[in-house]
Amino acid sequence: MSVSYLTNQILNGIVLGFSYALVGAGLSLLWGTLKMINLAHGDLYMMGAYFAWLAIRVGKIPIIPGIIIGVICAAALCLFIQISTVRPLVRQGDFGMSPYILTMGLSILLQNTALLVYGERYQNIPYYLDKVYKFFNGSVTISGQRLLIIVVSLVVILFLMIIIKRTKLGRAIRATAQDREFASMLGVNTKSVYTVTYVISGSLAAIAGIMLAPIYSVNPWMGTAVQTKGLACCVLGGLGSVEGAIVGGLIIGIAESLSVTFLSKEWKDVVAYLILIVMLWVKPSGIFGKRGAV
Repeated sequence: MSVSYLTNQILNGIVLGFSYALVGAGLSLLWGTLKMINLAHGDLYMMGAYFAWLAIRVGKIPIIPGIIIGVICAAALCLFIQISTVRPLVRQGDFGMSPYILTMGLSILLQNTALLVYGERYQNIPYYLDKVYKFFNGSVTISGQRLLIIVVSLVVILFLMIIIKRTKLGRAIRATAQDREFASMLGVNTKSVYTVTYVISGSLAAIAGIMLAPIYSVNPWMGTAVQTKGLACCVLGGLGSVEGAIVGGLIIGIAESLSVTFLSKEWKDVVAYLILIVMLWVKPSGIFGKRGAV
């Protein structure tokens, strides 16, 4: 096996890992703030891809405006879901198992709505950047689409970290994550924080779906596997830790890619979850796990 081939596989793993990181970061952000797991998160990934497909393929809108429209529509959908379903649940305070039942129902609703509206046929979106880049005298190659995924993911993750660590909104999110009642006493509008957090979380998943849509096609079930991998990233990195979800996503993505190289594609999921199981044995709280993390 050549070094160039191995390097290309690692690059493929990084691309996959960044997509998992975006999904996992949204799930961790939601858990850290609302203390709930969104089982419809993968379906927001799917809906983002469908919105981009509608704009670019059906509406014949140029690629960049089409991507922006896809993200905006996904954010609007997240806002509607939060106001109509999640907000009434949050008012109850200690909601127990209710979020799991609610979001599972939302997942079924979104999948079947997509199936009813778009059909079961796989839809395709053209590559946003249809070019191959070569490095080190051609020994390392990467398609423009995959390079674009890395760049966009890095920009989005950096922007998210700036919001969380450097802005007033970020301080409100971190305060709410640590102690909701105390944050409310200090004047933080926790209801608005919950709304913004849910919209950001769903938008991260939608961005991942939009960026990966040209590679994996668009279908009503595309979010199911990504949802599971996103949860695995959260647990691996530390549930509630955005940084942990990013690191966990990269670890799982690279591990999957290398398992295909050294074993076979049938082992891809096995290796990813073996890493998760080992982490649960060694450090159940995850790599960056801590109380109230965001």
